[in-house]
Amino acid sequence: MQKGHCNDMEVRDVFGHVIHEYDVCKAMATGEVMLVIKGSDGKLIVRNNIIGLSDYLDVYPDGELKILGNASTSS
Repeated sequence: MQKGHCNDMEVRDVFGHVIHEYDVCKAMATGEVMLVIKGSDGKLIVRNNIIGLSDYLDVYPDGELKILGNASTSS
């Protein structure tokens, strides 16, 4: 899938899983942990307010992030 097209963009993690809203991810290169949320423009963004991280998800190439879990999951 081609990157840069509003809502049809997909980014895949190190295992090939599509990253979704509310996934908690870790950047493999830096170890930074981030939450995936929907921005005001509808695009997925990654955010970690503690370290000041806020970026569009599609700036990360496929395989750069690892999904650790999903923040909306409850038991």
